[in-house]
Amino acid sequence: MEKETVKPSGAPSSQVPALQETPSLPLPRPLPTALIVVGLGLLLAFLADMVALLPPQPQDVVWQVNVLERLFNEASIPMLALLAMLSGLWLSDALNGTKSRVFNAVLGGLALVFGLALLLAIPLYSNNVNRIYTFRKAEILNEKQLRKPEKGSELADQYDRALEELKANTFRNVFRFNANAGVVGVALVLLGVLGIRQTRKRPDVGFTCPTCKSGNVRLSQMNPTEKSLALVTRIHTFRCQDCGWRFRRWSLTGKPFTFLF
Repeated sequence: MEKETVKPSGAPSSQVPALQETPSLPLPRPLPTALIVVGLGLLLAFLADMVALLPPQPQDVVWQVNVLERLFNEASIPMLALLAMLSGLWLSDALNGTKSRVFNAVLGGLALVFGLALLLAIPLYSNNVNRIYTFRKAEILNEKQLRKPEKGSELADQYDRALEELKANTFRNVFRFNANAGVVGVALVLLGVLGIRQTRKRPDVGFTCPTCKSGNVRLSQMNPTEKSLALVTRIHTFRCQDCGWRFRRWSLTGKPFTFLF
């Protein structure tokens, strides 16, 4: 009688191929590049669209108003372009474990400058529109005075409706374009600040503890009086994490930095 030889359960079977580890290949990461390319394309398309306003006529108030209205109306395009490029750059840095300080500074500076330009252009646009409104209103009143229509006549009503329509259109345009420029301008300024902050080599603070000179400073819990002081004067109360000393410093953002950056 033959004995069956039982193979150990842990022994590999000759019919089952041994598993071999495949070498890990670097995965392609096209998303950061795609974001940068899309942002660059949007920015170039916006600049090409602005070429239609050439040649410049800075002495012409109507030309200035047309340029500003075109710029305010399409300001969201460069905002999305810079957002896409910065997002692609930040994603690339996160995947590669690097920090592209030069590109962050360039793109953040562009966003900051363009945002400030939009905000500073709002008073100029409002002033120019008011000048055009005053000029056209005077034209309508002069024509009405020359023709001298009878009060309550159809011609007099036409002049009154023209004045009301001119006033309403002027108000709508000023509100629409200024609101658009203000919202996009603030968004671009904040985006530029975020981009420039990425150029810091280390999260250092703008000031140190006056007792132990430590840079390990954080915003402290404040009582209602200190919160009111910080809200009005932007003077916040901070605490040193090393020695526990509480002190006050001016900070625009409420963080241990003297400036936004």
